[in-house]
Amino acid sequence: MKDKLRNIEIYSEDQVLEELRKKPRTLGWDMISVYNREKTNLILYQEYISRYTKNLHLDPINDSVAIDDNGPWEYMYDYILDAPRLSFENSSINDSVAKLSMQVMGGIEIKVTQSEGGAKAISSISWIDALGAPKVIAALTLHRTPGNIGDEGLVYLSLNDGVDFELLFSGARQARRRFGAFFKELFDNLPPEKRRYVLNTIKLDNSQLLSPESFELRVHKPMGSNLRESPRYGDGSVVQFISMKGSSRGNMPADDAGMPYLIPDGCSATMLIGQHFLIKKIIAEGVKNFSNDKDVEVEVVFDTDNAEEALRSATIKGGSRTMEGWTQKLGAFEIVVSESKWGLTKLDENPETSTTNEFKVSFPAPAANVAAEVVSIEWTGSQQPETALTISGKPFSGKIGVSWIVKRDFEFKPQSYGGLKLVEKSSRMQFKVSPGDYSREWEVMPHFGTIATALENSLSEKVGEAFGDFVAPSEEIEHFRLASLLFRTDQSEILETTSARLPMDLAVFGNIVPKKAAFDVMPIEHTLRALDDGEARTLQFRTVPEMQDVKWSVRAVPGFNDAYVGTIDEHTGMYIPARMIEIDGLQTRVIVTAQTAEGTSSALLNVVKRDISVNPRVTTVSLGGSPYPVWANALDKKNVTFSLESYTGGRIEAGGVRDELSGEVIGTHKYLPGGRPDGDRSKYSIDTLTFVNSETGGIGEAYFFVPHVRFSVEVKVDYEASQLPHRVKLKAFIEGEESEGVDWIIEKGEGIIDGDFYVPKLDGEDKFAIIIAKDGSSTGVIILPIPLIDLENVRLMLI
Repeated sequence: MKDKLRNIEIYSEDQVLEELRKKPRTLGWDMISVYNREKTNLILYQEYISRYTKNLHLDPINDSVAIDDNGPWEYMYDYILDAPRLSFENSSINDSVAKLSMQVMGGIEIKVTQSEGGAKAISSISWIDALGAPKVIAALTLHRTPGNIGDEGLVYLSLNDGVDFELLFSGARQARRRFGAFFKELFDNLPPEKRRYVLNTIKLDNSQLLSPESFELRVHKPMGSNLRESPRYGDGSVVQFISMKGSSRGNMPADDAGMPYLIPDGCSATMLIGQHFLIKKIIAEGVKNFSNDKDVEVEVVFDTDNAEEALRSATIKGGSRTMEGWTQKLGAFEIVVSESKWGLTKLDENPETSTTNEFKVSFPAPAANVAAEVVSIEWTGSQQPETALTISGKPFSGKIGVSWIVKRDFEFKPQSYGGLKLVEKSSRMQFKVSPGDYSREWEVMPHFGTIATALENSLSEKVGEAFGDFVAPSEEIEHFRLASLLFRTDQSEILETTSARLPMDLAVFGNIVPKKAAFDVMPIEHTLRALDDGEARTLQFRTVPEMQDVKWSVRAVPGFNDAYVGTIDEHTGMYIPARMIEIDGLQTRVIVTAQTAEGTSSALLNVVKRDISVNPRVTTVSLGGSPYPVWANALDKKNVTFSLESYTGGRIEAGGVRDELSGEVIGTHKYLPGGRPDGDRSKYSIDTLTFVNSETGGIGEAYFFVPHVRFSVEVKVDYEASQLPHRVKLKAFIEGEESEGVDWIIEKGEGIIDGDFYVPKLDGEDKFAIIIAKDGSSTGVIILPIPLIDLENVRLMLI
């Protein structure tokens, strides 16, 4: 292990730069943005809260899933999914995975089984609220999930391929696979606008040099991130490979070792602009801007077009800078310089007008040192502008000679407003003004030294100002940095630039800490019960780390009643929930926000009416069978105890059933069926699982129906004879013959037996019944989810 750890270290910024000096590192992409995975997931969660609405991504689901070709079948009624939540998993470049999680917020699940040669029967019933519910997981295989930018600036992941669904509700992998296939088919049949996950909307402008067209997302691990003893343990980044309009897409590294880990110690974000793209778009556009004479074409020719090779220089062909004329006074002298065209390079072959002008651009080369992290301009040439002189009131006219050597170095620097700009690092400009036509003017020549000095100073100033056109395109980098693809939040609120370097590609280092990620609100997601009349209860919110001068507020999630959100002390963060009579339905959802000078952070709060939720409420289990997941949740877990009354020695344990494949834990508890006691002659037993809140008195129960023998009585519903909607006619059959004089017993559930009719209690707590049929020594059972669902739906699932 020590040998493995010896070469593992957290790179400093200088060490990252050493890697970047070796060769271009963007793999042919125009830009790579890299963000710390943990912080990325935190910001995505904060954005999920801030844009959360009651409007659902999918309509309520009413359908069924066959777990096997011959059953069992799972039926869903008014199955409501939460809005999808994006996060990036701890994975590698070559198998990068993201996850969309959708919590089941409400609905009914009913399981139907069929024994060989027998009739269909209901074996399990659950009804779900926000207290405890399964969730739908959509695993996104990122190499099959391309990123797109639509014509209107919509940034989204295309989910047409590479999406694997799973419903985390069962310990049985086959059931989860079938539910996954169901949600996959459901998703595939959605309209196109719902088969994509929207990340952001950006403003597109065809005049922008940095206009993104497509992107790919990957997760990148540094060496040692899987070793617990490593200082890199758990590290990882989300990498966004971006191509601009008119550019081809780049390549992908074969594995994590195929690209350096780009986030140095002390940073959580890096932006890498490819050298080829930077120079051929930004720098070349700067040259074209500088050559402002539209009548003279300019061409920028590079020493290589191979994106894997470093660009060292560019040759400029054509191009001309139009220098505006100006007037200046110098004591008794007046100087009027006319507009003239200064060639960047040799303009023509006419020996009378041709010049030796040359404009060179050079860039950092491989293994260059820190001092060479500049874009260098060298411009040499000569010109003869028309210049009028007035000396002591007497006018003269003619051409003067101007020659120049301009050497300027530029570097990228972070600005106080958080952006980037190409700024001058060093400058040496030498102008030489000669008399030209005035060499024959004896009245001018005695004064020409003074005139030349004044003109040389003015030329130096005006050419310096002209280079403002050269650096102007670099401001496009700031525009793009503020138009994030991955985050909806303006990056000026979350991305702090700490340094910008030009080892070859342009590397921008920083942190995604200001504003959105400066602190967390705790608890970040919570469920609590609404208040009964006369009840007093609070929930204390806080910031981590502890912040000063926090202002707290609470508002309803759009779509819920904003009039009844409870109250929060704006200074202390102490929250008092709404009263039960104020809440429509079973729950409301609110957002609690903490605001400081450093930024804002929010938490999502479910305010519910129930104290304890247990699912499934009833299920049929086999003696000695596999563990069954149980979802049990309570608002105050520390005061909740659980117990199991079991005739067969069944057990209940905290902690759900762990899926060996995904590592996900299914449920909050697990029920382990017992075996048949020695000498047992009973036909069945019912294990009762009870959760009790000692403080509130709230109770949640679940029942496990355990057959000890194979039943000889088959119980059916006579739908024609039933008196809808609330009287259910029951029939019993032994070996296909209807039995008379059956004794009906309601073992669990509310309601009464009236002859052969079951009459449910419509306003009872239990919305189901376990009914036993006895005919002498023969026994049968039926589980009815009435009045949870209506009789017609029962008929449809059992036919």
